[in-house]
Amino acid sequence: MELVYALHEARCFNNGDMFLHELFAMIGDMFGVDLADFASYFSSVKIRKDRTKFLDRLKQVLMLIFEKSDEKPSQK
Repeated sequence: MELVYALHEARCFNNGDMFLHELFAMIGDMFGVDLADFASYFSSVKIRKDRTKFLDRLKQVLMLIFEKSDEKPSQK
């Protein structure tokens, strides 16, 4: 849900000409999950301490991939 909200606000789909509920429906269909209750999820994220927990985790994982690809192969 964090990712979908961020993608919507960054206007990543259809040059930003897409309603939020349409984007949630599209992503939900794509991944086979029901995201119809996205408004209540947004409210629960707003009150938690770490509002971007999922997005932060994605960044960490991506940075690890980059770091691993920068490592030189071991000399045998």
